[in-house]
Amino acid sequence: MPQKVEITFLYDDICASKDEAWKNLTQALEEVGLEAEVKKINVLDYAQRTFRYYPSPTILINGENIFKEKSSCNSSYGAG
Repeated sequence: MPQKVEITFLYDDICASKDEAWKNLTQALEEVGLEAEVKKINVLDYAQRTFRYYPSPTILINGENIFKEKSSCNSSYGAG
């Protein structure tokens, strides 16, 4: 049985590179033939407070940030 992969794409609307990151993610999934449900979450949405400390864009695979360096927009939103 194939392992379930959980993918979360975190972004904010003001990040110009979010569209390119989304395109690259979906293209990569298609190229490797991985069918996975991808949750797309706007970190600026108050209901998504859990994710607002991640910069935009961030891709989580099974809850782990796949890129340890800062994202291109380098915007994160702390409590306040």
